[in-house]
Amino acid sequence: MISALNMQSVGLAAALCVAGLLVCGPDVFGQGADPFLKSDPLSQPASNRRAADPIEIQFKVTDPSGSPLAGMQIRGPGISHLYTGQDGTVTWDADQNVLRDWAARLRGRLRYHAIPPDDLVLLSVSTATTFRELLQTKSVSFQTAPGVKLTGRVIGQDDRQPIQGVTVTVRSEQVFQAKREWNTSTDAGGNWDIVVPHADAKITLSGHRDGYRLNDSAPTTHDDAQLVSIPQGRSEFQVADLEVEQIQPLQVIVTDTAGKPIPRATVGVYCQRWLDDQIVVWDSLATGQQTGVQGTCALYLREASPQESDQQATPVSATTVFASTTEGDTQLSGRALVNTMDETPVRVVVQPLAKIGGVLRNNNRPLQNAELVLYEATPKTDTDCKTIGLRDETTTNDQGHYVFNAPVGLHYIVATKARDKNGIQQVLHRTSKPTSEENYRIPDLDVATLSRP
Repeated sequence: MISALNMQSVGLAAALCVAGLLVCGPDVFGQGADPFLKSDPLSQPASNRRAADPIEIQFKVTDPSGSPLAGMQIRGPGISHLYTGQDGTVTWDADQNVLRDWAARLRGRLRYHAIPPDDLVLLSVSTATTFRELLQTKSVSFQTAPGVKLTGRVIGQDDRQPIQGVTVTVRSEQVFQAKREWNTSTDAGGNWDIVVPHADAKITLSGHRDGYRLNDSAPTTHDDAQLVSIPQGRSEFQVADLEVEQIQPLQVIVTDTAGKPIPRATVGVYCQRWLDDQIVVWDSLATGQQTGVQGTCALYLREASPQESDQQATPVSATTVFASTTEGDTQLSGRALVNTMDETPVRVVVQPLAKIGGVLRNNNRPLQNAELVLYEATPKTDTDCKTIGLRDETTTNDQGHYVFNAPVGLHYIVATKARDKNGIQQVLHRTSKPTSEENYRIPDLDVATLSRP
């Protein structure tokens, strides 16, 4: 057991030890002292710290004629956000100690940049200086370089003909640049011109022109971008002709059932794309055309867009050419599948629409004014048909009769136009085979015998 006298002795010794540390200062380290005390500036007495040594540095930016430029952003060691005023200058309250540290890190060189706003077609400019020069001059000046006018022409790769309406995008390769892309478009002669900052650039083409392989948008990392190196001191520069790959057209001939060419027929090319197990859409693959006096026309098929290629949908069906025309009061229609391996023209035979009709009753009485629709269906089994397009609508008369007009040779589903509370239509008839006759008679039907879906 420690006596009270011994406890007093221990307490006195501890007090003397602490007093000794306070007198000797931080150079005396006892058991448990911080070994990094000397190297921690925040632990140093205020009188030993390096005090801030302020210095005002003025940045000035002018254009090639010497006129001041406002809104120029100044970047560089120690600077976050500085913008020049109307007189083209801005003052920075710097700390000499901070600048000295930056100079030590950057081997004595301090580089500052003046970056133009988006609405000025100017190149970013840089100025290198030293810590000693900043102390002497207390200023940094920039003078921007004039832009350069690029001119060029866009032509077809094979026929060398000019292409109008192509978007030309020029992207600056300079790193310190606020705006880095400028756009223009070609005129009727395929010519284009644009003023851009004087720096190496990449040029891309975009848009849509029948017969040419163009992207609808110009990504900044386009594989086909053309790099242009602009010689120094040039105010204008002629870019070599930009060539666009041409697409071979799909040749189509439209005839009647006797083989007679049909002029002025409207022709389009489509494919079915299933969005899910129930919904399908018809995608147009080319701009519609009209046949000439020989019943022929050319369609330029476009490629699937990146968005369509990325979709995880049911594969696209075979490409189909549709043709339609009117002779007097008679409407003619036809379609044909496209064989991409066959380079011969696609022949589409048009013929009068079929009359598809029947009689509806309700409890053995004529069902009047019933609104009906005719859907084209996929060629599946009678119990597993999917609708792929509305082809006609009609209404029953006072005797319950109805008639649709539709192309022959297809599968169809007849249904009520009205839907129930669940959004489901009542299916009245499914064709078991394609309608090959000019007229197709649907068996009479009493809707009272049908079970609701």
